[in-house]
Amino acid sequence: MLGYEAARALGIGTVTGEPRIWLGGRWYAVIGILHPVELAPEIDRAALIGFEMAAEDFRYDGHPSRIYVRADTASTAEVARMLPRATDPESPAKSTSAAPQTHSPPGSWSATRSPRSSSAWARWAC
Repeated sequence: MLGYEAARALGIGTVTGEPRIWLGGRWYAVIGILHPVELAPEIDRAALIGFEMAAEDFRYDGHPSRIYVRADTASTAEVARMLPRATDPESPAKSTSAAPQTHSPPGSWSATRSPRSSSAWARWAC
Protein backbone atom coordinates (compact mmCIF):
# COMPACT_ATOMS: atom_id res chain seq x y z
CA MET A 1 0.00 0.00 0.00
CA LEU A 2 1.42 3.38 -0.95
CA GLY A 3 0.70 6.74 0.56
CA TYR A 4 -0.68 9.33 -1.82
CA GLU A 5 2.54 11.36 -2.23
CA ALA A 6 4.75 8.25 -2.47
CA ALA A 7 2.63 6.91 -5.32
CA ARG A 8 2.65 10.28 -7.03
CA ALA A 9 6.45 10.60 -6.72
CA LEU A 10 6.86 7.12 -8.21
CA GLY A 11 4.46 7.85 -11.06
CA ILE A 12 1.94 5.26 -9.89
CA GLY A 13 -1.62 6.53 -10.24
CA THR A 14 -3.48 3.24 -10.21
CA VAL A 15 -2.88 -0.40 -9.31
CA THR A 16 -4.10 -1.51 -12.73
CA GLY A 17 -1.30 -3.51 -14.32
CA GLU A 18 0.00 -4.70 -10.93
CA PRO A 19 2.77 -2.14 -10.30
CA ARG A 20 5.70 -3.09 -8.07
CA ILE A 21 8.23 -1.08 -6.08
CA TRP A 22 11.73 -2.02 -4.92
CA LEU A 23 12.17 -1.76 -1.13
CA GLY A 24 14.92 -3.23 1.01
CA GLY A 25 16.24 -5.49 -1.72
CA ARG A 26 12.86 -6.97 -2.64
CA TRP A 27 9.99 -6.24 -5.00
CA TYR A 28 6.67 -5.40 -3.38
CA ALA A 29 3.34 -5.40 -5.20
CA VAL A 30 1.38 -2.18 -4.87
CA ILE A 31 -2.10 -3.29 -3.83
CA GLY A 32 -3.56 0.14 -3.22
CA ILE A 33 -2.99 3.86 -2.97
CA LEU A 34 -4.27 5.83 -0.01
CA HIS A 35 -6.18 9.09 -0.32
CA PRO A 36 -4.24 12.07 1.10
CA VAL A 37 -4.14 12.13 4.91
CA GLU A 38 -4.06 15.81 5.86
CA LEU A 39 -3.19 15.36 9.55
CA ALA A 40 -0.56 12.67 8.98
CA PRO A 41 1.58 13.68 5.98
CA GLU A 42 4.15 11.03 6.92
CA ILE A 43 1.61 8.42 5.78
CA ASP A 44 1.28 10.21 2.44
CA ARG A 45 5.02 9.66 1.87
CA ALA A 46 5.12 6.05 3.09
CA ALA A 47 5.01 2.53 1.74
CA LEU A 48 3.00 0.36 4.14
CA ILE A 49 3.93 -3.33 4.28
CA GLY A 50 2.83 -6.31 6.36
CA PHE A 51 4.34 -7.20 9.73
CA GLU A 52 6.06 -10.37 8.50
CA MET A 53 7.85 -8.63 5.63
CA ALA A 54 8.70 -5.66 7.88
CA ALA A 55 10.37 -8.03 10.35
CA GLU A 56 12.19 -9.96 7.64
CA ASP A 57 13.35 -7.05 5.47
CA PHE A 58 13.56 -4.11 7.89
CA ARG A 59 14.24 -5.64 11.34
CA TYR A 60 10.82 -4.62 12.66
CA ASP A 61 10.71 -5.76 16.29
CA GLY A 62 6.94 -6.12 16.66
CA HIS A 63 6.51 -2.86 18.56
CA PRO A 64 4.69 -0.22 16.51
CA SER A 65 6.35 3.17 16.37
CA ARG A 66 2.95 4.82 16.06
CA ILE A 67 -0.71 3.85 16.28
CA TYR A 68 -3.22 6.04 14.46
CA VAL A 69 -6.66 6.44 15.98
CA ARG A 70 -9.68 8.15 14.50
CA ALA A 71 -12.37 9.19 16.96
CA ASP A 72 -15.62 11.08 16.80
CA THR A 73 -14.97 14.60 18.07
CA ALA A 74 -17.58 14.10 20.82
CA SER A 75 -15.60 11.08 22.11
CA THR A 76 -12.12 12.55 21.82
CA ALA A 77 -11.64 13.28 25.53
CA GLU A 78 -12.73 9.77 26.52
CA VAL A 79 -10.53 8.13 23.88
CA ALA A 80 -7.56 10.31 24.94
CA ARG A 81 -8.11 9.18 28.53
CA MET A 82 -8.26 5.47 27.58
CA LEU A 83 -5.51 5.32 24.96
CA PRO A 84 -2.45 5.39 27.26
CA ARG A 85 -3.63 2.27 29.11
CA ALA A 86 -4.45 0.57 25.81
CA THR A 87 -0.98 1.25 24.36
CA ASP A 88 0.95 0.30 27.51
CA PRO A 89 -1.15 -1.31 30.26
CA GLU A 90 1.83 -1.66 32.60
CA SER A 91 3.05 1.95 32.29
CA PRO A 92 0.26 4.19 30.98
CA ALA A 93 1.79 7.25 32.67
CA LYS A 94 4.61 7.18 30.08
CA SER A 95 2.14 8.44 27.47
CA THR A 96 1.50 12.11 26.86
CA SER A 97 -1.19 13.92 24.89
CA ALA A 98 -0.91 16.84 22.51
CA ALA A 99 -2.97 18.23 19.64
CA PRO A 100 -1.61 17.74 16.11
CA GLN A 101 0.22 20.87 14.95
CA THR A 102 -1.30 21.31 11.51
CA HIS A 103 -4.96 21.89 10.63
CA SER A 104 -6.22 20.52 13.94
CA PRO A 105 -9.97 20.01 13.99
CA PRO A 106 -11.69 20.73 17.32
CA GLY A 107 -11.01 17.91 19.75
CA SER A 108 -8.04 16.38 17.95
CA TRP A 109 -5.21 15.01 20.07
CA SER A 110 -2.30 12.63 20.10
CA ALA A 111 -0.81 10.38 22.75
CA THR A 112 2.84 9.52 22.27
CA ARG A 113 5.46 7.38 23.95
CA SER A 114 9.06 8.09 24.70
CA PRO A 115 11.35 7.17 21.76
CA ARG A 116 13.36 5.09 24.25
CA SER A 117 10.34 2.95 25.07
CA SER A 118 9.80 -0.30 23.21
CA SER A 119 6.05 0.27 23.39
CA ALA A 120 3.76 1.93 20.91
CA TRP A 121 3.28 5.57 20.07
CA ALA A 122 -0.29 6.60 19.52
CA ARG A 123 -1.50 9.58 17.62
CA TRP A 124 -4.94 10.71 16.66
CA ALA A 125 -4.69 11.67 13.06
CA CYS A 126 -7.03 12.50 10.18
